[in-house]
Order: sequence, then C-alpha cells, then structure tokens
Amino acid sequence: MGLPEQGLEFLLRGQKMGKPPRSAYQQLLSCLPGLLRLIQRERSLPQDFARDQKRIFHPILQVLDTTSPSSLNNGEILDLIQQLQDTLRQVTFYNIVGPIGLAIRRALFRVDDSWIIDQSSPEIRSTQELRELARDLNQHLDPSLSLEEQRQQLQDRFQQPEIQQRFEQIITTYGFLSEVGTDISVPCWQDQPGAIQQLVQSMALQSLPDPELTEPPQLNLWQRWRADRCQERVNLKAQIATVYLKLLAYLRGSFLTLEDRWLESGLLQRPGDIFFLEIHQVTDLAQTDPATLRTQIATVTLQIAERRARLARDKQRPIPTVVYGSMLPETLPVRDLRDQPILQGIPASVGVAEGKVKICPSVTSETLQDLEENRVVVVPYTDAGWAPLLIGSKAIVAEVGGQLSHGAIVAREYKIPAVMNVEGVMARLQEGQRVRVDGYRGTVEILE
Repeated sequence: MGLPEQGLEFLLRGQKMGKPPRSAYQQLLSCLPGLLRLIQRERSLPQDFARDQKRIFHPILQVLDTTSPSSLNNGEILDLIQQLQDTLRQVTFYNIVGPIGLAIRRALFRVDDSWIIDQSSPEIRSTQELRELARDLNQHLDPSLSLEEQRQQLQDRFQQPEIQQRFEQIITTYGFLSEVGTDISVPCWQDQPGAIQQLVQSMALQSLPDPELTEPPQLNLWQRWRADRCQERVNLKAQIATVYLKLLAYLRGSFLTLEDRWLESGLLQRPGDIFFLEIHQVTDLAQTDPATLRTQIATVTLQIAERRARLARDKQRPIPTVVYGSMLPETLPVRDLRDQPILQGIPASVGVAEGKVKICPSVTSETLQDLEENRVVVVPYTDAGWAPLLIGSKAIVAEVGGQLSHGAIVAREYKIPAVMNVEGVMARLQEGQRVRVDGYRGTVEILE
C-alpha cells in the first residue's frame, strides 16, 4: 500500500511511524491513487455492505438454510459450489477491508480497547450461550460427589430433552464456526457436536464465574466520538464475518456431500480425501459416468496419497515471521529459543497471570477432556471456533495472531490476560510448565 517498513508494526502494535526514506515517498506517490480509492471504499463500506447484504448475501443464505445438498444431483451440487465461490469472492473484499479499516481507525484515533464493546461477533455470542448452558448444568451438580461421578451426572443431565433442545439450537445457530474458519477441510461445530458437548461439560465442572461484561468507562465527548468511529466498524466486522463463515460452511457441506457418495462407491478411501483434489478434478469426477468412474480409482488414490505425504512434510517446514514474494526459501534459519527465559509477543489483553501450561494444538474431544481449571492455554492460532475453549483459561498465549485476532477479542471481553504472536511458543513450552503471562508488556516468562 506504499507504507514504509514500520507500517506493519503501526497496524499490528500501534507503534509510532518513523520518517520513511526518500524511496518510500516515491513508492507512496506511485500508490497514491490506489490508496485514495481504498480510503473511499473504506468510508462507504457500511453502505456498500448493507446494499449487497440485502441484494445478494441474505437471499442466498435464506435459500441455503432450506436446501440440503444431499437432495441435489452431482450437476446441481457443482452449480451450487460455483455460486458459493462467486458469492465468497464478493464478501471476501469486505472481510479484508473491514478489519484493515478497523485497525487503521483504532491507531489513528488512539482508541483504547476498553472503549469498545464487542458482543456482536459470533465467537462472543456463541461463547455466552455455551457459558449459560454450562452454568445451568453446574447448578444441578452434587458437590459431594467425586469428579467421575459428577461427569456421569452431567452426561445423564445432558440427555434430558430441554438440555438437548438448547444444545441443538446452539449448534444450529453457530454450527458454521470452526477452529480454522478459512479452511473448509477443517470440521465445523456442526460436524463434531460431541466435541462441543464435551466442552460444555468441562465448563460446567469448572463452575466459571460470569464474565465482567461491563459498559466502557466514562468518556468525554471527544473520546466518545473517537470510540464511535471504531465501534461501528467492530459491529460491521461481526456482520461480515458471520456471512463469510456461513458461506464457507455451506461450501464445505457441498463438497462433503460429493465425498460421501464417492466413499460409498469406493472412489475415495478416507474421510477428507476430497480436499486433496483440485477443483477441476472434482468437477470432472462429478460429471463422469459412474461406470467409468471405477477405472479412475487407482489414479485418484495415488494422487491423494502423494498430496497427503506432501502436506505432512510441509507441516514440518519452519516458517519465517514475514514472507516476501510467493515462494518460501528452501532453507530457513531456525532460532534456538530453548534457553530464553522470557518470550516476547504482542500484548493483546491486559493483566498478569501465573499458571501451568496446557498445550492445545487443536480443538478436539481429547483436548477438551483433559482441560483443567486455571491453566495457561497455549495455542498455535485462534479463530472463531476456539472461543469457548479459551474462556476457561487463566491466560492465553498464541504463536500467531494480533490485537484484532479472535483470541484477543475473546480475552479482552472476558478479562483474560493474553499475549499473541509469540514465536515458536508451541515448541518452546512444555505441558505442565509454570509460566507468567504479562498482557501489559506482551511477555511470557518461564518460571520452571
């Protein structure tokens, strides 16, 4: 965008901008027309989104809510996938410009986190409903029973019709959430209700106190005006995210319908195989005669196996903090963080907390079952689907993320100290290790 190198720090951390070199001014001038167009689009973002929401997004979501992909033939599913992709391209613009606009406004107007209320985002709303359900379950627990007996009591309570109905309503409303919202190969809540049920039971056992969802501090007229400039973007960002994530969940469901049919026919061998095919392969296979399809099983199986192996290798690749260009270097210097007593990150939610580390690489039933009260939860990243897991923690530490990440939003709303963007923290910290998380300075101090 023509910004100097400190521009990223300005957007992510709110740091002051230094004087850029002369070459940066030349770059800025060349990008000035694009910057002016971006500013104009950002200013008109609420009106533009309201128009497209009424004309495009709301109508298609209404149709999708009443249409099951399983009732469609392969050709109709391909048409649906194409329609979803076209709509996602439109809403993706808002999903990019919205958070950028919010970040710039917060930095320019110097708006403190405590000035903003963020209860409209799906991660906050879903978490509040899950907490309320967990609190009601906790009220029926017998404190004289052992932990295992209380677990059994919760399972029995969960089978009651009124609890099942409330839980199913939450899954219906927020089932589009997942631990990686932008990756349709990752299961949504609606795909794994058992894991979310396990989470609610863990919350009920912890008897978490109600969050301090308070109004912002008393602001003068100038502060109120600045806060309002950001508050409207916070609310808009939540609306955009809901539409975006719902469309992605429907796109995932369309592919899974095809996958179920191909698993049954033997074309695919394992759940998730369809996400190792390229879109043109999915289209070709969906249009192929079933009798001819069997001749392609060996080829498809080999390609999927090769791509699964490549993904496993790529997961072991060390990733630099910043990548310029579209290609990763073949060899990357790896920093040795083993002897560092203090790890630095981005301060995301104020407060200081000490506790034992709980490493949570993903949101799974196993992770939720082992989650204990007053743990420092260490995660690789945070997305909307992580929110209920995070609220039961004493502090949050994330390897990737910034002040506007989902984990940071949840942490500030529930007054949990949090530090984001801590390089190598998943490998550096160990399960049960005692640490001190300082959300003011953005540090994680290893105590033992």
